[in-house]
Amino acid sequence: MLIHSQFLSPVVETAIVANYFGTNHFQIPFDSQAFQNIPEIVKLFDEPIADSSHLPTYYVFSQVSKSFKVAIGGDGGDELFGGYSHYKTLSLLKSLIKYLPQFPSDFLARIYRYFPLGLRGKSFSELLIRSYTSHVPQRSILFNDEEQSRLCHSYYRSFQSSSIVPARYLNYIDGATRYDFLNYLANDILPKVDRCSMLSSVEARSPFLDVQLIEFCFSSIPSYMKANKSSTKILLRDIATSLLPSELNLNRKQGFSVNLNEFWLSPYFCSVYNDLISHQSLFNKSYLRNLLRLQHMGFSNSHRIYAIYVLLVWLNHNQIDCSYE
Repeated sequence: MLIHSQFLSPVVETAIVANYFGTNHFQIPFDSQAFQNIPEIVKLFDEPIADSSHLPTYYVFSQVSKSFKVAIGGDGGDELFGGYSHYKTLSLLKSLIKYLPQFPSDFLARIYRYFPLGLRGKSFSELLIRSYTSHVPQRSILFNDEEQSRLCHSYYRSFQSSSIVPARYLNYIDGATRYDFLNYLANDILPKVDRCSMLSSVEARSPFLDVQLIEFCFSSIPSYMKANKSSTKILLRDIATSLLPSELNLNRKQGFSVNLNEFWLSPYFCSVYNDLISHQSLFNKSYLRNLLRLQHMGFSNSHRIYAIYVLLVWLNHNQIDCSYE
């Protein structure tokens, strides 16, 4: 009797796939003590990368290198075929925003500005007052302009990406996927995989990034075959239905990430974090301490803390002085 796919863990599902295709399946144990190795890995990078998935990525390639020197990955699939969950969120908002009275929307969004960072619903409410006509709203901003003004000293100016995709395309999904392709994929995913694979002397290849496939996805695949208000990566999921075991949950989207909350709450991290804060002049120290305090109170600031932590570790290791006095 098959267990319904929604109850299968990733470990079980990967084992099912390996058995179905007759491939060798290896499980790599990940101990929470590995979090303490973050500084050592960050020091090996040429630049600070605010993506916690570099930790499991690094360990995967370190294990792969023991048997292979070339590995194939799926990088680019989400950007080309509309796989990220925020495509559903933004598509839903775009369809609803014209029916929402302007005053309640503005009032709610402005009220939420005074709520603690990391409060559930705060980021979503800010989307209510973003433009859906002049450019593609950025869904995954760690610190908006107002938070940046509190985080950084006045000497430092807010950075705004020059790769914003204007909303001149035929549909919103097209613009959103292009934005992620030009920004998130190019400036986060690919550098992360490149650094982690090269540190283990492994060549990582991404078949999705074949130039002809890229051109085909952006010119010939209509947006309704990529994502909508309720589904993502529609075309690829339809294809996979005929290729993969039926008991798999093909509707689930799971990133390659680790749960950092346990590490943030540990006495070890609190000590290291506070030490880094006290020896830097780039950020507002009280703001950074409050960020960790909010995490201890149950607010969701894990990605923000990680970004700050990685940057401070990297600056400290490279002896970069950011003082402006």
